[in-house]
Amino acid sequence: MAHAQIHRAIQVLVSGGIIAHHTDTVVGFAALPTPAALLRLQRIKHRQNKQGFILLSHSSEQVMHLISCSSTEEEQLRQQQARPTTWIINASDSAPTLLVSEKKQIALRITKHSNIAPITQVVGPIVSTSANLTSVKTCSTPSEVHRQFGPQVDYIIKSDTHSEQTPSMIINIHSNKILRP
Repeated sequence: MAHAQIHRAIQVLVSGGIIAHHTDTVVGFAALPTPAALLRLQRIKHRQNKQGFILLSHSSEQVMHLISCSSTEEEQLRQQQARPTTWIINASDSAPTLLVSEKKQIALRITKHSNIAPITQVVGPIVSTSANLTSVKTCSTPSEVHRQFGPQVDYIIKSDTHSEQTPSMIINIHSNKILRP
């Protein structure tokens, strides 16, 4: 992705905006994990409050203040997975309320994706969700995002890096139970 697009995405996020981008799984929306941005994402997607978001980060160290885990679980987060993996992990008391499930957990994915890692290295962890209305097929290209959501999204990253179009595997880190293969 061009340096100018990374810089612009960072500016939009820092100013409280919403971006659309390719991820390591699907085309998604992203924002900083602030209450205002999370509420805006819920409105864009026509989503209920009880449905959570995924937190994306380039490293586990960056999110340690938001989670509560054992040293074994921390080591597991640091290991590179064969495919994109979202971990369900206990939230710390300082985690934003809208990120925390009723079970006091957070969904977290450590990613090395070229669209996300450079952004999170600068702004910190970002909230991500698929680029679609709830219960509707996810957009597969930036142009689809523009057609469906237009001005509701502040910036759309157009890049040569594509998404797999397959959701991540979801694993409860405490039980190692696979919730979505």
